[in-house]
Amino acid sequence: MNILEQAFKKRFDNKYTLIKPLSAVYSKSTDECTITMLYADSLGDVSENDRAEINNFLRDYLKDECTVITKFKKSYLDELVIIKQILEFVSINFSSLYPSILQQKIISKITNEQVQINICILSTFFEVAVKKELGKNIERYFSTNYFGNFSVNLENYEDTEYQQAISKQRDKLRNEIIRASQAEPTVQKMTICDVKLLLGTVILGMPNYIKDIKQPVKYVILAGKISELTERTRKKTVKFSEVSIMQNIENIQSENIETGDTYFSFILNDGSGSLHAVFFPNAVTRAKFKKLSDGIEILVEGEISEFNGKLSIRVKNISYCKLPEVKLELITYKPVPQNYVYVQPEKMIYTEQSNFLENDSNKHIPQFLSNNDVVVLDVETTGLNYEIDTIIEIGAVKMIKGEIVESFSSLIYPERKLSEEIIQITGIIDSDLAGKPLINQVIPDFFKFCENCVIVGHNLPFDYSFIETAAKKTGYHFAHKQFDTLILARTFIRGLKNYRLKTIAEYLKVSLDNAHRATNDALATAQVFSKLCENVK
Repeated sequence: MNILEQAFKKRFDNKYTLIKPLSAVYSKSTDECTITMLYADSLGDVSENDRAEINNFLRDYLKDECTVITKFKKSYLDELVIIKQILEFVSINFSSLYPSILQQKIISKITNEQVQINICILSTFFEVAVKKELGKNIERYFSTNYFGNFSVNLENYEDTEYQQAISKQRDKLRNEIIRASQAEPTVQKMTICDVKLLLGTVILGMPNYIKDIKQPVKYVILAGKISELTERTRKKTVKFSEVSIMQNIENIQSENIETGDTYFSFILNDGSGSLHAVFFPNAVTRAKFKKLSDGIEILVEGEISEFNGKLSIRVKNISYCKLPEVKLELITYKPVPQNYVYVQPEKMIYTEQSNFLENDSNKHIPQFLSNNDVVVLDVETTGLNYEIDTIIEIGAVKMIKGEIVESFSSLIYPERKLSEEIIQITGIIDSDLAGKPLINQVIPDFFKFCENCVIVGHNLPFDYSFIETAAKKTGYHFAHKQFDTLILARTFIRGLKNYRLKTIAEYLKVSLDNAHRATNDALATAQVFSKLCENVK
């Protein structure tokens, strides 16, 4: 981040003194880099023009190596936030010093951009805190994650009733952190009870709901009920010609193997959602972990990471707990429509498909394509955020027994003007969309088109998130089995300079005409998927 921050300052000189890069997270599966820009509370907000200018700089800086998603976060500090952040920072990075900090004696004074923090350290721990440069590390943490000039002073606190203070702090620590956590209005926390340590260190704080976990994060507390608990052994990386898609697709999509011969894998469900979890034991923690089984409720600390487009938590500390009762809302979705209304699929005879399913002059249909009907889709949208942007084109082709037999294609009126960037990427202009059906009119027809089919796409989580969001708003539920050609290509084809659809298509000798139009991209993706099925034995 230091290099990016220097480049940012060099590019804009003193124009954006109250805005700076905070973090950058790259997702291999989607080839996206999410960059968070921090701006000072005193700035109020970042204008649309400034956001666009900064976003253009970041794309130029990364030289179009990947898709750039820019987010803006306000730097907000008050006394409660400072206390909460200090306690969390020390508990994670200086756990041995954590009991020495008297929370009730953390004093902060904020004057304009000057922030003075005074922390009382129990005398028994004071020399260790100074040696480990606790004050400088806290200053560095706040300077990185907030705006302002921070000064931290450590005070040697002589307490003749030391044992009493420690005991009192232990009794109240959890409630103090809970109150500090509740001061953050944007994140709902779960209330749990009957917490009992199993392994690692004591977990202090309230867990987030799993439904609110949207991206990787270095530290999180979660709670939930265990299911699908298994002990697994590390496997070697498969090569392009060694195994079949159907034999290995589940491993490709779900496993996140790191180091060690064995590890534990399980699903954590808190009633709001579920998340894949892994735990890598040592000789001591293995025996303790084996006390767990499906159905047990636990509280965990760990790190959220992304693998193949899916989030997973690597668990570090575990306690038993009791979850609150969750009343689940029953949702009734609409059935598959009987007839097409706005978009009628067209029969399709694709003259080149016999070539991409040929092998030594004998037509060969891979077993997966023989046994499954497949819809390969691609969408064009007004932007990258499925929660605020919308679909402007759906293109899809249907494959039955390996042959492309139907196509589904529709432009969609987005009820807004297109940005110049989207016009340049897609070639679609506002007049092309005038008079076209709305997304809530197209979705029922597309839902019928996908009936009883496996859904395939390139970087599928992006397209599927838009389809799924639009469908839920219309009362339909997409719950189809999915395969992502991006994941398959990265698994079975080694050494490409990148794994964009165009690069993979060129490698597999698949034509990609009129790229960034939905139906053309869907057709090329169908051929790529067929090639992968054909070449994997």
